[in-house]
Amino acid sequence: GMSAGANIVMEYVGSSINRARRVAAVSVSSLCAPLSNYPNGGQVIAQAHLPVWMIHCASDDPCGIDRPQGWFNAINANESPANPNNPIFTQLNSTSSDPNLRCRNYTHNTWSTLYNSAFRVNGANFMEWSLASVNAALPVKLKSFEASLVNGKVFVKWSTLTETGNAAFTIEKSADGRQFSTLKTIDGVGNSNTERKYEFIDDKPLTNLSYYRLLQTDVDGHQEYSSIKKILNQKGIGKKLIVSPNPFINELSAFVVLDKKQRLVVTLSDMNGHRISQVVQMLSEGSSEISLPVKSLNKGIYLLKVEGETISETMKVVKQ
Repeated sequence: GMSAGANIVMEYVGSSINRARRVAAVSVSSLCAPLSNYPNGGQVIAQAHLPVWMIHCASDDPCGIDRPQGWFNAINANESPANPNNPIFTQLNSTSSDPNLRCRNYTHNTWSTLYNSAFRVNGANFMEWSLASVNAALPVKLKSFEASLVNGKVFVKWSTLTETGNAAFTIEKSADGRQFSTLKTIDGVGNSNTERKYEFIDDKPLTNLSYYRLLQTDVDGHQEYSSIKKILNQKGIGKKLIVSPNPFINELSAFVVLDKKQRLVVTLSDMNGHRISQVVQMLSEGSSEISLPVKSLNKGIYLLKVEGETISETMKVVKQ
């Protein structure tokens, strides 16, 4: 991020540890946002072990050097001595003897220096540092995570593309999507550069809605949650398509019951048949959930159509 873009980047990763862990590395040039916008931002970035490189001109006008200095000091103050993140703060000066470390005539422009391949800090230029940071910042790359109901049991499956220092996965379940309990902890493989597949079977699913999520734990104790999957367990209902909730406000899920793995096309249209959105997914046998983007919809009645090899169902849905 540069200037205003740098502000957005730092405030995003500093706002929550989950957001910080979605990002592999951060470089900010001529940061203007003060730490006071997110007082815990330095602690969040340090806890997420997010690599950060900041570059700033000491005589920057209009953004004083105290802006990035505040973030840098806060990150360092919260670093773990056993596993430091070592953020980089490069200060340019108009009178530096090193031409690579001099401010430009427009002192707010430090991005031209950062993106100069000849400009190096600790032996690496910006591109080399970025590549190294990406490789170091992704301990587990999750390829897929899904849950499906088959013959009264919930099959929770996930796969990883790579694992680095992966200690374990924990499967958690909830009746309300807020309070979760542990079902099972499964050891990770530690380090792997090939695809790995995992599975857990819950043979006592809850009646009606239940929620499942995955907690991944690194060998150093850092943890990260997956997205939440919902399962609708209504015994003997006999329908291939169930929509919940209906009417809905901000969230709408279509639960489909399939007799075999297949590709589904889920289309949401207005009452005149004009398509509003469409989701295409490959789903396994059993009952699975498809979440639909509905937050921006106006209030009214819509048509939801699900098409696949063995299913073709249309249902009216209402947004309140």
